[in-house]
Amino acid sequence: MKKYILMLAMLVCAGFFTASCEKENANEMNETYAVVQEETPSTDNTTANKSIPIGDLPTVITDYIAANYPDATIVEAEREENGSFEVELDNGLEIKFDAEGNFLKEESDEHDEDHDGDNDDDDKIAIEDLPTVITDYIAANYPDATIVEAEREENGSFEVELDNGLEIKFDADGNFLEEESDEHDEDHDSDGDGDNDDDDKIAIEDLPAVITDYIAANYPDATIVEAEREENGSFEVELDNGLEIKFDADGNFLEEESDEHDEDHDSDGDGDNDDDDKIAIEDLPAVITDYIAANYPDATIVEAEKEEDGGFEVELDNGLELIFDADGNFVKED
Repeated sequence: MKKYILMLAMLVCAGFFTASCEKENANEMNETYAVVQEETPSTDNTTANKSIPIGDLPTVITDYIAANYPDATIVEAEREENGSFEVELDNGLEIKFDAEGNFLKEESDEHDEDHDGDNDDDDKIAIEDLPTVITDYIAANYPDATIVEAEREENGSFEVELDNGLEIKFDADGNFLEEESDEHDEDHDSDGDGDNDDDDKIAIEDLPAVITDYIAANYPDATIVEAEREENGSFEVELDNGLEIKFDADGNFLEEESDEHDEDHDSDGDGDNDDDDKIAIEDLPAVITDYIAANYPDATIVEAEKEEDGGFEVELDNGLELIFDADGNFVKED
């Protein structure tokens, strides 16, 4: 009997011991889980998680800001997933740098000038960061103007605003593209289409030599006052005598136009300017000039035109107009 009582007591003790161990193990697991929870960083990918201490910014960035924004103070700094940096200043500007600390662009919501919801300063760059080829071009072609703003577009091209209201555009290599001026929309909308006809204006010195040579030879008393390059690559040159001379993309003469001559030279009374296709006399085919010399020896050519069909119309100083076909064959006398 004592033997059974002893065995029963031993079983009860073993049960209490097992329960105590299981409770202790559970407590240890809970404590371990709690520690893991405390030590495991949050995976909540919020903007705050990429915020970095201002003191951790690379020196190249803080030096750039000190040099270009001497009156501003850094209020926040962030590092993006790609390693780039974004720095917020107390003047509301956000300055972006690449992973190496090179300046990328400046942003400011306050500068949405056209109220389209876009930040027009997104690609603004410091003036001193403009390529030398651009600043040299502006100094040479706009000596009385000062750069007030510079931007770099997404495609790498540049847009420079001058204090005279002009915007000068350059490609990614710094080559001049065009000059724009919003102030000239009304004054220079010569074709009445609402477009600014200065959009493709180019510097006179950028005209091909073949064009300037042609003008010097055929209009020796005239001076070029404006030059434009059209979207198709052709050129339009305005002279101080009111004439507009057009050339193709290779600099070959196309035609001469003059709005001032609409009434005086509307010889056929159709309201069109009959000077639209006027050509230099020396550009007439030899077969035509030879014909005139042989058949009108006492007359002098005063004007020559090339018609849309390729034919020619020649006006003599005796009042006659001679018509020739595209091959230079005589057609009739008017």
